[in-house]
Amino acid sequence: MKLNKVLVALVFLFSLLGAPIGSVATGIHILDILPSGNQPVPDSILVKDTASLQVVCSGSVVATKTCYLPDGLYQVTVTKAGYTSMAMPAARLPAPTDSGDWQAFYVLTSTTPPENGGTPTDDGATTPTANQTVVLKSVDLSADTVKPTGTLDVAVSVKNNWGQDAFDLVATVSIIGLDKNDNLEQTLDFGRLNSKDTEDATATFVIPIDAKEKKYDVKVKFDWEDADGKQYTQAGQKSEVVEVKRADHEVALTSAQFSSDSAKPGEQSQAAVSLSNIGKKDETVRIKVQSDDLGVQAFSPVFKLEQSKETTQYIPFTVSKDARSGRHVVFFTVTFNDGKDTATGSQIIEVGAARADNVDVLPAVSVTPVAVSTAPESAGMQASTGAVQMDNNVLFAVFGGLIVVIVAIVIAMRTAAPATPASKRRGG
Repeated sequence: MKLNKVLVALVFLFSLLGAPIGSVATGIHILDILPSGNQPVPDSILVKDTASLQVVCSGSVVATKTCYLPDGLYQVTVTKAGYTSMAMPAARLPAPTDSGDWQAFYVLTSTTPPENGGTPTDDGATTPTANQTVVLKSVDLSADTVKPTGTLDVAVSVKNNWGQDAFDLVATVSIIGLDKNDNLEQTLDFGRLNSKDTEDATATFVIPIDAKEKKYDVKVKFDWEDADGKQYTQAGQKSEVVEVKRADHEVALTSAQFSSDSAKPGEQSQAAVSLSNIGKKDETVRIKVQSDDLGVQAFSPVFKLEQSKETTQYIPFTVSKDARSGRHVVFFTVTFNDGKDTATGSQIIEVGAARADNVDVLPAVSVTPVAVSTAPESAGMQASTGAVQMDNNVLFAVFGGLIVVIVAIVIAMRTAAPATPASKRRGG
């Protein structure tokens, strides 16, 4: 019984706090007012009963507000200085949910333009206003149509109408969706572009071998900073279109080089030839390497090159023994489409003088350094050995002389000793 009385008292209390004066509450519900995403803190949140036009719930300088309200229709307004006041759709309580609760989300839109004009972007950069910006004066393509593995030049002209100097200005040139549905991009670094100045630059693209046949948009975007390091961005106001086209049968010879920049008469070298199938069909291909001056004519094996594929073939050849020294042209011919079509190229190779015989190549003086380097050492060793032998003889001679002198002295001393008197020997 006591618990029931407490519940009734709480319901009655919520009715008094949440319901408009004079109304009869038939149920208490929750109205949660929340920011959508990262929103600033509002100056005020107001909830009005649309029947009585009275404020039944409010909050000041809060991001969220929870209101406990009886059945009814309510209007929510969120305000903040410098932002558009948000009059949210009317909230009817009970809401069409099991709980009868309601969550209302607000979005505040700034009415104050950023410093120097413009609109903030998601990455924190600012887009200047239309009459104050970095202007893409022109974007020009070197060709309207391109082939895979071909090149496309995009010339960009930019003018600074921003009203102040632009620092670290970078133009990003993009061919939209060209690289396996990703953008193919190049950046152009203009550095500092003074106010009212104009500069030009060119981006060069190599078209991927697997690019699909279609038209692609070419667009430009600018990014820069002001003197304080604040970032700005501006999409180009112009764009162009380039179309990728393939022939039914086409093989491109993309490079040719030799295993060495020079060769000798009578010796073997090797050519590395790179090809790309940029046509619509698979091809059966053969490569010929030829130079009449060098007596060279060599072929690769016949091989298959599929559409949008690349390969490098290595072809050995021998330079004629009679080839003259100097620079010579070597020609390459690629045959495909059942021998009906060809692609050609050429490369320079330097031919030096023929190698001399081994006798001339290995001079006799090659052993001279060994003889020269060891001769003084041998002489020193001999001199040293002789000196040791001489020193030993001298020592033996001196030692022998000393022995002779000592023996002579002993004999002399014995000879000179006086005889003992006879009287002393007889005891008288």
